[in-house]
Amino acid sequence: MNKKLLAVLALAASGVILSAAPLNAQNGSARPMPGYWRFSTTAVGLFRDSDEHCLSQAEVDRFYNNPCKRNSVCVYTTKVMQPDGTVNFDGVWTDRKNRVTKVRANGRLLPTQMTLSGTATYGLRIPFNFTATRISATCP
Repeated sequence: MNKKLLAVLALAASGVILSAAPLNAQNGSARPMPGYWRFSTTAVGLFRDSDEHCLSQAEVDRFYNNPCKRNSVCVYTTKVMQPDGTVNFDGVWTDRKNRVTKVRANGRLLPTQMTLSGTATYGLRIPFNFTATRISATCP
């Protein structure tokens, strides 16, 4: 599988999780909290990527106001956030190089853990799983 395609998928999956988390602000307790998080992506069962990010309250708020990764334009035809943290997204991401990725995902966002499963279509339909776990309340 094309490494560029997998990198786009990983970014899309990361962006969906990061952009989705703050949208739950209106639902109270299910909203993920700021802090130090470990993110893991698996695509097609073969590609695995993980990294760690510090999410400040300002970043959480920014994602809430603009549910998309930086340098991308995201349009969701479906964006459902339930009070229990259950989420459902269906939309299109266009990155700064005008690459369009269709994203469809569902999962659950909790204060210290997030999970999302779905497909990203960038030429090929690629299934992915994404998890995030809050490692600590403070960042290194």
